[in-house]
Amino acid sequence: MLRPDPIVLMTSNEIRNLFLDFFKEKNHRIVPGYALVPDDPTLLFTSAGMVQFKSLWVEKKPLPFSRAATVQKCLRAGGKDSDLENVGKSVKHHSFLEMLGNFSFGDYFKKEAISWAWEFLIKVLKLPRENLWVSVYEKDRESFQIWKKIVEVKKIVFLGKEDNFWGPAGDSGPCGPCSEIYFDLGEKLGCGKKNCQPGCSCRRFLEFWNLVFPQFNQEKGKLFPLSRKGVDTGMGLERIASICQGKNSDYETDLFTPIIEEIEKLVGVGFIRPATIRNKINNSSIQIVADHIRAVVFAISDGIYPENVGRGYVIRRIIRRASRAGRSLEINRPFLYRLVPVVSEIMREPYPYLSEKSKEISQIIKKEEERFAELLGSGKDRFMQVVASLKGSKVLTGEVLFKLYDTYGLPLDLIEELGKERGLTVDRDGFTKLIERQRERGRRVSKFASSETLRKDVLKKDLKRTIFVGYEKERVKTKILDLFRTEHKVRLPRPERETVQDSQRLHQIDAIVLQETPFYPEKGGQVGDKGLIKDGKMEFEVTDTQKDRDDVILHLGRFKERPSSVIKGKEVIAAVDRNFRKAVSANHTATHLLHWALRKVLSKEVRQAGSFVGEKYLRFDFTYSPEVTWEKLKKVEALINEKVRKNSSLSFTQMNLEEAKSIGALALFGEKYEKRVRVVSIGDYSKEVCGGTHLTQTGEIGLFLIKSLSSIGKGIRRIEAITREIAYEQTKAEKAIIEMVALRLKTPLGSIPSRIEQLLKEEREERKKREVLMNRLLNSEAKELLGKIKLIKGIKLILEVVDGFERDSLRILAESLRERLRSSGIILLAARIKDKPFVVATITDDLIKKGFSADFIIKEVTGLLGGGGGGRVNFAQGSGKDSSRLKEALEKMEKIIESHEEKRAR
Repeated sequence: MLRPDPIVLMTSNEIRNLFLDFFKEKNHRIVPGYALVPDDPTLLFTSAGMVQFKSLWVEKKPLPFSRAATVQKCLRAGGKDSDLENVGKSVKHHSFLEMLGNFSFGDYFKKEAISWAWEFLIKVLKLPRENLWVSVYEKDRESFQIWKKIVEVKKIVFLGKEDNFWGPAGDSGPCGPCSEIYFDLGEKLGCGKKNCQPGCSCRRFLEFWNLVFPQFNQEKGKLFPLSRKGVDTGMGLERIASICQGKNSDYETDLFTPIIEEIEKLVGVGFIRPATIRNKINNSSIQIVADHIRAVVFAISDGIYPENVGRGYVIRRIIRRASRAGRSLEINRPFLYRLVPVVSEIMREPYPYLSEKSKEISQIIKKEEERFAELLGSGKDRFMQVVASLKGSKVLTGEVLFKLYDTYGLPLDLIEELGKERGLTVDRDGFTKLIERQRERGRRVSKFASSETLRKDVLKKDLKRTIFVGYEKERVKTKILDLFRTEHKVRLPRPERETVQDSQRLHQIDAIVLQETPFYPEKGGQVGDKGLIKDGKMEFEVTDTQKDRDDVILHLGRFKERPSSVIKGKEVIAAVDRNFRKAVSANHTATHLLHWALRKVLSKEVRQAGSFVGEKYLRFDFTYSPEVTWEKLKKVEALINEKVRKNSSLSFTQMNLEEAKSIGALALFGEKYEKRVRVVSIGDYSKEVCGGTHLTQTGEIGLFLIKSLSSIGKGIRRIEAITREIAYEQTKAEKAIIEMVALRLKTPLGSIPSRIEQLLKEEREERKKREVLMNRLLNSEAKELLGKIKLIKGIKLILEVVDGFERDSLRILAESLRERLRSSGIILLAARIKDKPFVVATITDDLIKKGFSADFIIKEVTGLLGGGGGGRVNFAQGSGKDSSRLKEALEKMEKIIESHEEKRAR
């Protein structure tokens, strides 16, 4: 069968709209697509349309709707759904794609899903039915019975679990059998086998719509029946566009051709032109660039910026892969950023926000390309040095890979590609083992605030899990299970340490393990509690609280007076320092408000990247690459203080992780959570999965002040802030300074800005006047010095001490004299500045050719003055210590110049 011409030529925009309109008529809620960053810590990116709906099949709660349809942007790069490595090898796989999907949550099932899919394809898109085939899961007889009433049985193919059982997205969630719809592209693209059919690895049959029937929920590798079975379909827009536009490749559709045409301009060869021209370039490289630029543009627009960890590392890798593909096309300069406006224009109708962000996205990509070009230059040299040491071996061992990665900073994917170019294989398994060994060492060292001694002491003991009751109580009667002496980097009170370094040293300290405790151990960025453990005469001051992997909570500190009798097994009172707990809790609640406000003011794609919550201040790291203006920062601060004044209530709920994500609770990506988690809610606007201690009302924060904003890495910002009494004291101190300024300026508080502006204006005017006067003085001084020229063997020599000038003025005067002399001139000027000699030397160009050097002159002069200096051959400067020898130094310099000319004349 030959590939038929399209019956109706449709643009990608028309296909999107037709799909949504069709299912809207079938009573589906049209739901906006989700961001590429999912609120699901088990997923790297949003890789399918059903990601935002996972909980609607699982949780037994009221549904917002039972039918939905979406157009979902998907990123399949990294993780088990990644298609990154297939891009360039296949014309139907992409790192970024759009998924058209319709969904049912306990509503319709297989019959409606199948019949509506067929109706849309035949009646709306008007595809030829003779080209359509379907596959069903080999154990799904129900779907087969439905399909055989619609298509010929010979066009229904049974396939196994690998092909026709979908999900879950991530490690857990809904999954089930699926039925896929294929388009026969014709025998010309086939393998030639008589039994060629869907499931064959050749290009003839294009799978473009997957109808998934979620019937199960996967948890820890096991399948359980879903409380709400349903429908989850996904049709790749790129693939259906190629069918509707009569193309054999996604890259020939209107989603890609404008990008490819722009690449052609950079390369100078046509991709969609005759084969004789096409053979001159690397088609796969053009496909990689065209695909990857779409992925990068959408990722950055959703707040995923290139960096060295997590999602950002994947985006960095995609940019570098596209950049290397460009180099194979002989584009050896930053170029990807030039394609951003093209992508924005193609997607202008469905994603108008891309045009608004186009300039910012281009700047980020360009910087990343420039950075990679630098790395590539130095990286190749390092790589070739290592390859040369292999002595003919064709294998890059795990040790070699690790050295290139860990010592020289080369990314593994770059090492692999450089190796591939030279026919070298890589020992990835060996590399992975070394990386894991390094991480394990890091985990061991950092287990208890980097105290290896404490870790070993804990391992020696058979300690039972501590029951934590600190959410409900701050004081409990409990029992001592164990006591031992160890070493730890303890936070000593400031009077007991002389320096900051002293606080980082290991100190002898006691550790107590209790049966149950109100003390919160250090975790999640929050410091451990302080307080007292006592009974009668025995009193133990807890200066830090830590926890090991087995949930044993260690109370670290010292006895007021070491007990003489055994206290193991003794009943004691454990009481948290309430003031300390309150201050830390206020800062922790403030970090949640800060996270909420940043997402509201900057972008909903802002994500927490780390934090520190202490007694005196809080620190919050977040992902955001664009500049954060002062105005936006003050708006964030104002929003938080508004919520503080409104005194919002906090609530704490234990629930399943899936349920937490379904209600919009933010969770840290990459963090490992238990099945049951604690959700901290503030009012109706902030929800986060969090195990830390908090206030009960935001009003208890009192006041929130941002102290600083800094950048700590590519795309990662850091805010430090203070609350409560510390914020008040800071405000009071600043107010005192402002009042003092007003007093000194003799102006009301409200007039300080205008008064300062007035003074600055006056200062600028005065500076201009001084500059005019200085120029006149310099001009006058230059004329006077020109009258003191000494002629030595044809050289015009000016050697003078010129007091009363600052360094800049002296430099300007010397250069002015050189310009006036034009030729055969040496100027050496000196001045006493703050009782120290300062000298400058300059030489005309013709004397430089004769061997004279200002740098040599300055080194000689400053040497006599007990100092040093240097510069270029035509200009140099320096300083000394002994002003009394200035005259002697200048006279000696005159003799050196005279001697030099006499020798040259001989």
